[in-house]
Amino acid sequence: MVMQPQPSKPPSSLKGEVVVRQYRPQDHDQVFALLRVGFAVGPGSPGETAVRRALWTPAAFACYALILASTALSIFGQTQAVLALCLELLALGVLVHLRRGAAQAFEDFCTRAAEDDLRDIPAYYQQPVPGSRAGFWVAVIGEEVVGYFGMEHLPSRPTIGHLRRLIVSPYHRRKGIASNIIDAIVAHAQAQPTLSDNLKLGCPYAAPLTTLELETSALQPPAIALYERHGFRVVGSRQMPLARAGLNNVTVWKMQRPVYGGLHAKTA
Repeated sequence: MVMQPQPSKPPSSLKGEVVVRQYRPQDHDQVFALLRVGFAVGPGSPGETAVRRALWTPAAFACYALILASTALSIFGQTQAVLALCLELLALGVLVHLRRGAAQAFEDFCTRAAEDDLRDIPAYYQQPVPGSRAGFWVAVIGEEVVGYFGMEHLPSRPTIGHLRRLIVSPYHRRKGIASNIIDAIVAHAQAQPTLSDNLKLGCPYAAPLTTLELETSALQPPAIALYERHGFRVVGSRQMPLARAGLNNVTVWKMQRPVYGGLHAKTA
């Protein structure tokens, strides 16, 4: 398991200008810390939302009904009381499982990310293959990393830039940081080299980027609204399990926008 540094405490005030730039090696520790606090455990994070909503799922309501039924059953004698106790313990166990399962799903996600593309950001995003348009953008205030977003550009999908790992510090939200990062990525995607430039680089693919895509979950309504303002539209969905046996799933939306022509209102 990859050990992650603890996230910094909330700043007392927002000082300085937000600057969006490419990732630097000295950002590594802050990027790792912000991953967990921004996605799994921080205030307003998807992980925190998932744990809270776990008690409002159909499986949870079935447990509540079972607890009420077992309470009524317990008044009919000692034998029924023992059965009622067993049913109540079963229902409580499922409720605990739902909450722990949701929390663990997001912790596992962070661990996988830290062992996957975030393990070596320069190698994965900034120098994958000649001619790639991939990159990893961080938003900083002074020396503090307050947000980031990466874009894959794979030879197997030469016309698509896949956006991953949008994180904004919960202590710096509603400052337009996410919009600034997305704007930087869109501008980067639009400023593409010519075909002759790609061929001079020995690029294995010369097709221009035409589409940006990403995934976000139903646990993140503000993120969905943000992406829609930036021209993204839902093109598909899948179910992501948050607990075993299908007791708690969340919908993950796939969204896309054209590299050119995706106008939006900059209000985020």
